[in-house]
Amino acid sequence: MHEYDVRELPLYDQDTLFKLNEVSESLADADYLVIFSNRLYGTVPRLEDRYPISSVYYEKLFAGELGYELAYTSNRETSFLGIGYDADPMARIDVSVPEGFSGPGGVNVSFGWADESFTVYDHTRPLVFRNSGLLSANEIEGFIQEQVQLNGGTIGQTIGLLLTDDE
Repeated sequence: MHEYDVRELPLYDQDTLFKLNEVSESLADADYLVIFSNRLYGTVPRLEDRYPISSVYYEKLFAGELGYELAYTSNRETSFLGIGYDADPMARIDVSVPEGFSGPGGVNVSFGWADESFTVYDHTRPLVFRNSGLLSANEIEGFIQEQVQLNGGTIGQTIGLLLTDDE
């Protein structure tokens, strides 16, 4: 038996109203949110047509608009001869960088975005957010749904093949 109620958000699932409701309820009930790597937040915001809800979720989460603030992050950098080489997992996405998400200290060289295999498996950067705003599920759902509509997105839209039958 676990001492904690651990939930996994269905962020790999297709964006639907059911998913939005489930994510909003989980966020409203949680004390903390842990993101283990940039596997999803480094990709999903670049696929806004396919993931309008998830894209807005990351945008609002990182901007602090869902009641969560970054409480902890750790950067396991590569270094050689006292010089750190930093991979920036935020370089390719158009979202706010969470307050407190800074690069490593000391002498550091940044190469910008690094391949996902490097940042997801070898040099992960976990993010722990604290639920300081204590927003309700309805408030969270409303913020996300309103922004999706402002962006012109359609919730539940399925993106199929982009080729015609003749092609």
